[in-house]
Amino acid sequence: MRTSILITLSAAICTALSLLALAYLPYLMLAFPGYGRWLTLPQLLTASTPTAMGACGLVTSIGLLRRKPWARVSIQVVAAVLILNSLLAILLCTTINFRGAIWLVHTSVILVGASWLVFFNERQTKAVFAPIRQAGA
Repeated sequence: MRTSILITLSAAICTALSLLALAYLPYLMLAFPGYGRWLTLPQLLTASTPTAMGACGLVTSIGLLRRKPWARVSIQVVAAVLILNSLLAILLCTTINFRGAIWLVHTSVILVGASWLVFFNERQTKAVFAPIRQAGA
């Protein structure tokens, strides 16, 4: 029962983070009119990375709710990318001497990602996502 609730909670958190990531590029376009016209390819790729991660996170959330075996692996990949991204952001914030809410946000994301890595590697959680084998097959 505890595992089922935590999986659903993880899917909800993943969905929320994904929706925030998907809103990033449209926000830039609305907040800064003409933003897309002067983007170079590297800048466009950098700005579209959160969108790609958001789409991946939504697909993973749906897979978690349906208890698909690939979703357990996918959430671990998403968690690792989130942790790496947040560590790099904290490192960047340190080099430009910027503190405040950014630290809190990225530390929270690191904690969520680390908890996903631990939780989705537990034996009990792996059993929930194990494919069902049919008798006589």
